[in-house]
Amino acid sequence: MSLLSQINLYIQRAELLNILTVFSKELINNFARKNGTLKRQRKVAIAELLSALLTYASTNQNSNNITFTLNGFHKCYSDMFGIDISSKALHNRLRSEGLLEVMKNTIENLSMLVKDDTNETGLKLLEAYRQSVGVNDIIMVDGSEISLRYSAYDNFNCKAKTRNPDKTNPDKKSAAIKLHTGFSIVNNMPTHIDITEAVANEREHLSPDIYEQVLYLCDRGYVSEALYLLLISKGHYFIFRGKENCAYKIIHAMDGNGATLHEFEGCKPCQHLNGSKYPLVDMAVQVNDDTVLRMIRIYNPVDDKFNYFITNIDASRVAASVIADTYRTRWSCEIMFKALKSSNSLCSINSSIKEIILLFIYASIGSYLVKKLIAKQLQKKKRDDQRKKREISLLKMASSIRDIGPLLKAMVKGAKSTIYNEISKFEGLLDSMMRTKPSQRDIDLKKDVSLLVDKIYNTHHMTKDFLIPHKIDVTIKA
Repeated sequence: MSLLSQINLYIQRAELLNILTVFSKELINNFARKNGTLKRQRKVAIAELLSALLTYASTNQNSNNITFTLNGFHKCYSDMFGIDISSKALHNRLRSEGLLEVMKNTIENLSMLVKDDTNETGLKLLEAYRQSVGVNDIIMVDGSEISLRYSAYDNFNCKAKTRNPDKTNPDKKSAAIKLHTGFSIVNNMPTHIDITEAVANEREHLSPDIYEQVLYLCDRGYVSEALYLLLISKGHYFIFRGKENCAYKIIHAMDGNGATLHEFEGCKPCQHLNGSKYPLVDMAVQVNDDTVLRMIRIYNPVDDKFNYFITNIDASRVAASVIADTYRTRWSCEIMFKALKSSNSLCSINSSIKEIILLFIYASIGSYLVKKLIAKQLQKKKRDDQRKKREISLLKMASSIRDIGPLLKAMVKGAKSTIYNEISKFEGLLDSMMRTKPSQRDIDLKKDVSLLVDKIYNTHHMTKDFLIPHKIDVTIKA
C-alpha cells in the first residue's frame, strides 16, 4: 500500500485548546498514555522532544543543502533542554510509531489555532463563489516530492518517479515520497496532507469525504473522468486544468460575448486554433456517453498557447474568464510548499527509517504552523488601520521567523506571561512579513493572488459580466 500517513487539518475538534494548552505536557502526555506511547516516566519528556523537533525544523534553513540529520537534531535538543542523552537513545525514541501519532495529534490540534478568519483575499473569493454556486470553501490540491536516501527503498514503499542518476551503480533504486496536500485559500493554510511513495496515483488523494460542498482547483495531473463523477457525487464543484489532446466532443460552443459558434460543434476542443479570432471559447463537451461537462479554451499571449479548463460550474453562473482567473489562484498552494522547503527544512531527510522520516516531515509542517500562530497573534495585538489593509506573505513569514525554541519551551511549561513575552519579541518583524506591491512580472503572469481575487470579486458584482444569460447544461446522466 502506497499511503504512509494522513493528516486531517480540516477536522473540527471538541477540545477547547488555546496557546497555553496546545503544547502542554499534560495534554500531550494524556494522549501518549492513551495510545500506549507513554507507559512510564522517562528522562526524555515527549512534549520537550516534539518542541525540539519543531525548533530544529525552523532554524535549519536558508542553506543550499537543507537536510534533516539526527546529529543536528541531537545538538538542538541538548542545547534547548540541557539534557545529556546519547545519540542512540534519542534515535530509538524517535523511531517509535506511537511518537509519530502523538506528533500528528499535536499538529492537528495546533492547526485549529492557526486558521485565519481575517484573510481578506480568501474571504472575497469565497463570497463570490458562495453567492454563485453555494460552496463552503475553496480547496487547491497539489503535490510535492521529497528525495530520500537510496537505502530507504529497501525499508518501505518509497519508489521515486525518477531513475537512479548514479551510472556507476545502476542497481541502486531512487527513493522519494510525495506530499498530496489540500490548501484552503479561505483559511490560508493546509487542510489535509496524504504522504505516499512518489509514484502513487495523485488522483486518489483529494479526500473528498472530509469536505462539504467545496470548490476544488486541480492541475492537469488529476484529470480523470472517474474523478469528475466522484466529486460530483459528493456534492463538490471543480476546476481542472484540462489537456489539449483530450478526445472530448464539442456539442455546443460560444465566444466571450455569448454568441454561438456553430462551426465548433462536433469538433474536438483543440481544433479551430485561431487565437486572434477565438481568444476565448466556452464549450459544452461530451466527456463520455453519459457525461456532459463544461470546457473553456482561453488564449494565453504570454506563452502563445491555449489554456484549457474543465468544470462542472454552469456557464449561467460563472463567466469563462473568471473560471480561468480562479484556477490561477492555485499559486497559493505552491507558495506554501516553497515556504516549507526554503524555511522549514522540508527538502531532504538523511535517514532511511520510515518513522523518523515521517516525524521530520511532521516537524516541518508543525514549525510552519507555529510561525503562522505567531504572525496571527502579532496581528491581533497590533490591529491598526494600516495593517488591516495589508496581508501577511506566507513566504516572508516563514523566512523572517526563525528560532521558535524559546516560545515552544514556554508553551511546554504553560507559562502564560513567558509565552506572550516570547511572542512580543517578534513584533519588530511584522512589517517585514507583510505583502508588498507585486512586481510587474507577477502582474503580467497573473501570479499575484490578491490582484486576481480583486478582479474576480469586482467582476462578480458586475452581474451582467459575471453571470451570463447563455446556459450550458452540465449534466451527469445516471
